[in-house]
Amino acid sequence: MEKINWLFLFLFAFAIAACDDEDDVAPDADAPEIAITSPAVNTSFLVIDEIELRANVTDNREVEQVRIYLSGPDGDRRQVDEVNIDFVNDSRNENLKVTFYMAEGSAAGIYTMIVEAQDEQQNTSESAVNINVQAPDLEKVAFNTALTKNTFFRKRVINNGASLTEGEFGTSVFHIMDRGHDGYVENNEFDKFTVDFDLETSSDWYYYDEFDGLSLGTLNALLRKVKFFDDWDLDNNNLLNEAELTGGIFGRWDDNEDGVLSRNEYESKMHTYFIP
Repeated sequence: MEKINWLFLFLFAFAIAACDDEDDVAPDADAPEIAITSPAVNTSFLVIDEIELRANVTDNREVEQVRIYLSGPDGDRRQVDEVNIDFVNDSRNENLKVTFYMAEGSAAGIYTMIVEAQDEQQNTSESAVNINVQAPDLEKVAFNTALTKNTFFRKRVINNGASLTEGEFGTSVFHIMDRGHDGYVENNEFDKFTVDFDLETSSDWYYYDEFDGLSLGTLNALLRKVKFFDDWDLDNNNLLNEAELTGGIFGRWDDNEDGVLSRNEYESKMHTYFIP
């Protein structure tokens, strides 16, 4: 019995000491520290570019949440991303990589990218960097550069720089036409592609009856009729490289055939087919 009493007293004393230790813990008044590592100040981006932000966020205890904002030339501030930190791992140091696109119709000018970090005690800090967003007319080489930097284009269309066979080209076109990602090209998707890729006057493009969902096989037959692949394969090696593919798109989007794409000619189409 005496041993049990001593054990009880020991546990009671330990609990009191633990409570005292908790009471002695100072409240956390230190906000997270933020270091934006990319992009550099005043880096220029096209209005259709994929913008990548990298930052290192540290806190003396735990980073809880990070929000990314974009403030435009008019002072309007919108949130472009939010990162909730995983507490299972050590969350005192977080290396962030966030990508986003400008909204369609965004004004050209100086924008401020703002990183806001919050710790578990709701201490909040901010860091910012200015970028220069431009919307120029694009010649073919500049358009090639802009398009081949696009993640969707590289992964879903050009297969990270690999040349395309005719069959692979047809599959890539199907991917961008099927904007609903349901495995079929619906009538409205087909009609928009027809306008955007300057096919309204091609009788070969309309050789079939009305359909309810265009399959990949039917699309490949259509593409052969209008000679998309043959016309774009400039070196006649039965493969389309990046320059041939982007050049073919450039030619189809150059509505007034002046050798440059204006913002009106490229921005809406980019958002339709290549910007998620």
